[in-house]
Amino acid sequence: MKQINKKYLLLLSVLFVCIFSAAFFLIKPVKVGSVQSIQIKKISFSSLEMEVFLPIENPNFFAFDIHAADLDLTINDVRLGKLTSIDTVEIPARSHEIKMFKCKVKMGNVLVGFVSLLKSFQDDYVTVEIDGTVSVKSFAISKEIKVKRKKSSIKLPTL
Repeated sequence: MKQINKKYLLLLSVLFVCIFSAAFFLIKPVKVGSVQSIQIKKISFSSLEMEVFLPIENPNFFAFDIHAADLDLTINDVRLGKLTSIDTVEIPARSHEIKMFKCKVKMGNVLVGFVSLLKSFQDDYVTVEIDGTVSVKSFAISKEIKVKRKKSSIKLPTL
Protein backbone atom coordinates (compact mmCIF):
# COMPACT_ATOMS: atom_id res chain seq x y z
CA MET A 1 0.00 0.00 0.00
CA LYS A 2 2.79 2.43 0.89
CA GLN A 3 4.60 1.58 -2.32
CA ILE A 4 1.49 2.39 -4.37
CA ASN A 5 1.18 5.78 -2.65
CA LYS A 6 4.84 6.49 -3.39
CA LYS A 7 4.30 5.63 -7.06
CA TYR A 8 1.28 7.97 -7.27
CA LEU A 9 3.19 10.72 -5.51
CA LEU A 10 6.12 10.29 -7.89
CA LEU A 11 3.80 10.25 -10.91
CA LEU A 12 1.99 13.39 -9.73
CA SER A 13 5.33 15.14 -9.08
CA VAL A 14 6.63 14.32 -12.55
CA LEU A 15 3.34 15.44 -14.09
CA PHE A 16 3.45 18.72 -12.18
CA VAL A 17 7.04 19.40 -13.28
CA CYS A 18 6.15 18.64 -16.91
CA ILE A 19 3.13 20.96 -16.89
CA PHE A 20 5.08 23.74 -15.17
CA SER A 21 7.98 23.37 -17.64
CA ALA A 22 5.61 23.42 -20.62
CA ALA A 23 3.92 26.56 -19.31
CA PHE A 24 7.31 28.23 -18.93
CA PHE A 25 8.27 27.51 -22.54
CA LEU A 26 4.89 28.63 -23.87
CA ILE A 27 5.30 32.18 -22.53
CA LYS A 28 4.67 34.64 -25.32
CA PRO A 29 6.79 37.80 -25.35
CA VAL A 30 5.32 40.82 -23.62
CA LYS A 31 5.54 43.97 -25.74
CA VAL A 32 6.44 47.38 -24.33
CA GLY A 33 5.53 50.27 -26.63
CA SER A 34 6.76 53.83 -27.00
CA VAL A 35 6.18 56.50 -24.37
CA GLN A 36 2.67 57.96 -24.75
CA SER A 37 3.05 60.83 -22.27
CA ILE A 38 4.92 61.92 -19.19
CA GLN A 39 3.95 64.03 -16.21
CA ILE A 40 6.67 65.68 -14.15
CA LYS A 41 5.96 65.45 -10.41
CA LYS A 42 9.15 66.73 -8.78
CA ILE A 43 12.37 68.25 -10.06
CA SER A 44 15.60 68.57 -8.12
CA PHE A 45 19.19 69.12 -9.21
CA SER A 46 20.06 65.42 -8.92
CA SER A 47 16.84 63.64 -9.84
CA LEU A 48 13.46 63.89 -11.47
CA GLU A 49 10.26 62.17 -10.31
CA MET A 50 7.61 61.60 -12.94
CA GLU A 51 4.82 59.41 -14.22
CA VAL A 52 5.50 57.68 -17.54
CA PHE A 53 2.63 56.24 -19.57
CA LEU A 54 3.59 53.20 -21.66
CA PRO A 55 1.46 50.77 -23.68
CA ILE A 56 1.98 47.18 -22.51
CA GLU A 57 0.65 44.19 -24.43
CA ASN A 58 0.37 40.87 -22.57
CA PRO A 59 -0.77 38.05 -24.90
CA ASN A 60 -0.36 35.40 -22.17
CA PHE A 61 -3.16 33.68 -20.27
CA PHE A 62 -1.78 34.83 -16.89
CA ALA A 63 -1.23 38.20 -15.25
CA PHE A 64 2.17 39.41 -14.10
CA ASP A 65 3.81 42.28 -12.23
CA ILE A 66 6.47 44.62 -13.49
CA HIS A 67 8.61 44.99 -10.41
CA ALA A 68 11.78 46.65 -11.70
CA ALA A 69 12.96 48.75 -14.60
CA ASP A 70 16.42 49.77 -15.73
CA LEU A 71 15.93 52.14 -18.65
CA ASP A 72 18.00 54.96 -20.10
CA LEU A 73 15.87 58.07 -20.64
CA THR A 74 16.72 60.47 -23.45
CA ILE A 75 14.82 63.68 -24.22
CA ASN A 76 15.63 65.56 -27.45
CA ASP A 77 18.76 63.43 -28.02
CA VAL A 78 20.22 64.35 -24.60
CA ARG A 79 20.59 61.44 -22.18
CA LEU A 80 19.05 62.49 -18.87
CA GLY A 81 19.87 59.39 -16.86
CA LYS A 82 18.60 56.04 -15.59
CA LEU A 83 14.88 55.55 -15.12
CA THR A 84 14.12 53.19 -12.25
CA SER A 85 10.61 52.10 -11.40
CA ILE A 86 9.39 52.95 -7.90
CA ASP A 87 6.07 51.10 -7.69
CA THR A 88 5.09 47.61 -8.86
CA VAL A 89 2.67 47.69 -11.80
CA GLU A 90 0.19 44.84 -12.36
CA ILE A 91 -0.48 43.78 -15.96
CA PRO A 92 -3.68 41.73 -16.47
CA ALA A 93 -3.80 38.59 -18.59
CA ARG A 94 -4.53 39.01 -22.32
CA SER A 95 -4.46 42.79 -22.17
CA HIS A 96 -3.29 45.73 -24.22
CA GLU A 97 -3.37 48.78 -21.96
CA ILE A 98 -1.53 52.00 -21.32
CA LYS A 99 -0.04 51.75 -17.85
CA MET A 100 1.32 54.46 -15.58
CA PHE A 101 4.76 53.97 -14.05
CA LYS A 102 5.81 56.18 -11.16
CA CYS A 103 9.51 56.62 -11.81
CA LYS A 104 12.58 58.39 -10.61
CA VAL A 105 15.36 59.46 -12.96
CA LYS A 106 18.78 59.92 -11.47
CA MET A 107 20.47 62.33 -13.82
CA GLY A 108 23.91 61.22 -14.97
CA ASN A 109 25.37 64.60 -15.89
CA VAL A 110 23.29 66.78 -13.58
CA LEU A 111 24.06 70.16 -15.14
CA VAL A 112 23.59 69.08 -18.77
CA GLY A 113 20.47 67.05 -17.91
CA PHE A 114 18.85 69.82 -15.91
CA VAL A 115 19.57 72.53 -18.51
CA SER A 116 18.33 70.25 -21.32
CA LEU A 117 15.15 69.49 -19.39
CA LEU A 118 14.44 73.16 -18.78
CA LYS A 119 15.10 73.94 -22.45
CA SER A 120 12.68 71.15 -23.45
CA PHE A 121 9.83 72.89 -21.66
CA GLN A 122 10.04 75.69 -24.24
CA ASP A 123 9.10 73.24 -27.02
CA ASP A 124 5.55 72.03 -27.60
CA TYR A 125 6.71 68.52 -28.52
CA VAL A 126 9.79 66.60 -27.45
CA THR A 127 11.35 63.35 -28.59
CA VAL A 128 11.47 60.81 -25.77
CA GLU A 129 13.54 57.67 -26.08
CA ILE A 130 13.86 54.70 -23.71
CA ASP A 131 16.29 51.80 -23.90
CA GLY A 132 17.05 49.05 -21.38
CA THR A 133 15.27 46.24 -19.54
CA VAL A 134 12.06 45.69 -17.58
CA SER A 135 11.75 42.81 -15.07
CA VAL A 136 8.44 40.93 -14.90
CA LYS A 137 7.29 38.26 -12.48
CA SER A 138 4.35 35.88 -12.33
CA PHE A 139 4.14 33.14 -9.71
CA ALA A 140 7.64 31.65 -9.62
CA ILE A 141 8.54 32.75 -13.16
CA SER A 142 10.75 35.83 -13.60
CA LYS A 143 11.87 37.26 -16.90
CA GLU A 144 13.67 40.32 -18.20
CA ILE A 145 12.24 42.08 -21.25
CA LYS A 146 14.54 44.11 -23.45
CA VAL A 147 13.20 47.48 -24.51
CA LYS A 148 15.18 48.61 -27.55
CA ARG A 149 15.22 52.23 -28.61
CA LYS A 150 11.53 53.03 -28.26
CA LYS A 151 11.27 56.56 -29.63
CA SER A 152 8.20 58.78 -29.61
CA SER A 153 7.27 62.41 -30.00
CA ILE A 154 5.05 63.65 -27.18
CA LYS A 155 3.65 66.92 -25.93
CA LEU A 156 5.09 67.96 -22.59
CA PRO A 157 2.66 69.13 -19.92
CA THR A 158 2.90 72.73 -18.81
CA LEU A 159 4.28 73.34 -15.35
